[in-house]
Amino acid sequence: MSSDPFGALTVERLDTSNYLIWAPRMEYFLTTKGLWEAVTTDDAPVADCRKARAIIGLCVTSQHLATIQRSKTAKEAWDSLAAIFKTKGTALKLRLRRDLSSFKMAAGEPLTKYFARAKALQDKLLESFPDFKEEDIFWPTVEGLPSTYDTILTIIENTADAELTLDSVLPKLMQVEQRQRGPDRPDRSNETALLAKPSFTFRRGPNPTSGASAPAAVRR
Repeated sequence: MSSDPFGALTVERLDTSNYLIWAPRMEYFLTTKGLWEAVTTDDAPVADCRKARAIIGLCVTSQHLATIQRSKTAKEAWDSLAAIFKTKGTALKLRLRRDLSSFKMAAGEPLTKYFARAKALQDKLLESFPDFKEEDIFWPTVEGLPSTYDTILTIIENTADAELTLDSVLPKLMQVEQRQRGPDRPDRSNETALLAKPSFTFRRGPNPTSGASAPAAVRR
């Protein structure tokens, strides 16, 4: 058994989209090894610098290995990765902000699916904006609901001690959704097109002129 209490710790490898989470975790990991100074200074012991560079190389996916191999020191490797993701991070933040500002419920979309999309967007925003708060996703989400939910939202907004979180408001909104469907009625939005089309079948009945059976169209 290893005597190192942190020996079992691992860091998820850096890919193309997780730098903002990877970087602080990598810092914490190198700190537990006593190697973070090798990343922040140019005069760290050579042995520490090599160890830190090797650990960084082991904690990135193959597409970043060339960047590590071109770097002579751990600090150079770290700074090179930071420079790569600085530009990408700015573009990602702008896109996420646009997604948040235009977030709304699609026609016929179930509440549970809509709120799942909101939580997925919240997770992405938290990666890019560590100070992102629950209310920052709550208001765009409820404002993106159709007008059929206005009454219950007004009640919630005017309740002094109301908990303004996605998890707390979803059950209340689902009651409205259920009333819109009717009691014990499942969501059959996929059947709308079928029900809107007339359906015909043919039944045989007596022909008043010939006595023979003739097909008669019956609309259902």
